[in-house]
Amino acid sequence: MNLPRLITILFTMLLVNSALATSNNENIIEVTGQAKVYAQPDNFSLNLALVQTGRNLTKIRQLVDYKSNKIIKIAHSLGLDKDRINSARVVLRVIKNHNNNRAHVIGVEHSSPPNKAYVAVDSSKAEQSKMQNFELSRSISVQFNSIDDYDKFLAKVISVGVERISPLSISISNPSEYYQQALDKAIANAKQKALQIAKQLDVSLGKTIYLKELGNNHYAMRSMAAESFMQSPNTHQSQVAKQAITASVLVKFAIQP
Repeated sequence: MNLPRLITILFTMLLVNSALATSNNENIIEVTGQAKVYAQPDNFSLNLALVQTGRNLTKIRQLVDYKSNKIIKIAHSLGLDKDRINSARVVLRVIKNHNNNRAHVIGVEHSSPPNKAYVAVDSSKAEQSKMQNFELSRSISVQFNSIDDYDKFLAKVISVGVERISPLSISISNPSEYYQQALDKAIANAKQKALQIAKQLDVSLGKTIYLKELGNNHYAMRSMAAESFMQSPNTHQSQVAKQAITASVLVKFAIQP
């Protein structure tokens, strides 16, 4: 086969393929579908910290342990299982003394329970330079199934003497199930759009020839600060709104001849 004939054949095939592609593009309806469903959060996680500073490591450890046990008992009194409470994270930090006349917690009264501390001021510069303080902290995380249990827990824990309370983490335990519902609705929304377009064009909608998932579980865990509750623990009742889980798809439908 000579070269000019080969070029002619290739050019003819290119024109045919282009015509088919154009024909295909002209005989489809392409739409996007969106939908959202609302889910009530059912998983709440709270992180708090107990912090004690002093020169006697044994004494401050006893005080942290005492407070930790009280917090865990409060959680158990609300019916929370052990697997919903984590109190294993302990951090010890050495604090070097740079102030000659600072008051420090230097011990715990030998009472039962040992929940009172006394302070003293050491004015000796030579002795102060040799002393160092310890900061012992324990982090406790608690998970709740109900926002009401969170309110009850926080109201009781405040009296224990907690130094730090992080914002409450709010989430949904099974977001994939809700996302699947949103995805089904997004596909139905796309089909409804395509039917409406086909009606306006006075054509019949054919089968689905292409579907692409555009959004993959657009849902993020939220946080809610506890400051307002800390200011008024006896009157504030936490409320959590439903959260939206969205889905979107791209769908192409054939147009029936």
